[in-house]
Amino acid sequence: MINKIQRFQRILTTREKIRDEERLFLSEARNHEDRIILCVKGLQQQRQEALSIFEDQEGQVCGTAVRLSTL
Repeated sequence: MINKIQRFQRILTTREKIRDEERLFLSEARNHEDRIILCVKGLQQQRQEALSIFEDQEGQVCGTAVRLSTL
């Protein structure tokens, strides 16, 4: 009977250890995913800013070309 109890306790301990390792792994994976999402959002924002700047510069160049053509 004592052997069965000890075996049961070893099984529980092993399962708890595996569960703790899985939690740690999932936590690290979640942190990694969060960092990737932040990078993607940052890149999206930089893209929008670059497009905005490009559109502003394009408008300025077109406006200058129009003014020169009227001379």
